[in-house]
Order: sequence, then structure tokens, then C-alpha cells
Amino acid sequence: MWIKEDILNANKYYNFTKEQIETVLNFRYYFSNNEMYKSRQSKRFSFIERLLKEKEIKYFIWNVEDYVRLDSIYTIREDTNGLISDFHWSFNGHKDFADIIYKKITNNLNII
Repeated sequence: MWIKEDILNANKYYNFTKEQIETVLNFRYYFSNNEMYKSRQSKRFSFIERLLKEKEIKYFIWNVEDYVRLDSIYTIREDTNGLISDFHWSFNGHKDFADIIYKKITNNLNII
């Protein structure tokens, strides 16, 4: 998981203001973790799920926070031994995640 120091170190490539960084961190910490926000998101996905079921469409909807330990997915930073300070998933990370999804799909799971 990202920590504030990592974001501040990565900022040398982007030159965001401290106010911009704090805005993003505050959104992640205060808003997206709020139960009302999570409830809104849950209602949206329940609506989509209902429509898909009504049309008898096979589907797979996943929530990365519920089904994947984020710290178990390799990042570009890890795979380059810190040479590139990027926390997106690396090639290896995407492959690992694809394997997780594939296993769930082949077990015929409809996941919300």
C-alpha cells in the first residue's frame, strides 16, 4: 500500500503542489473509505448484477480489495528494484492478477 512518503518521493517526476497531493490523499483516506461511499458503490454494482441476471448474461464483477491482497501484486517499482518509482502493477503483477481472475472464472463464480 502506498504511504505518504512514497507519494512525496514520486512527486519529483510530476511537480504536484503539496495541496494537490493532500487532496488526493484526503480523497483516498476520508472519502473513498467512508461507509456511505462504499454503500453507493455497492448499490451501483447490485443494479448492474440484477440487469445481467435478468438478461441471463454470464458475468464476473470483482472487487480487488476483497479478493486480492494488494501487497502481494508485484509493482513496477519492485520489479525494477526501485529504479522506476511506479506503483502500478508490473508485467509480473498483471500476470499474477490474471491467474487469480482465471481461477475464479474457471470455477464458474459470479462475484460481486
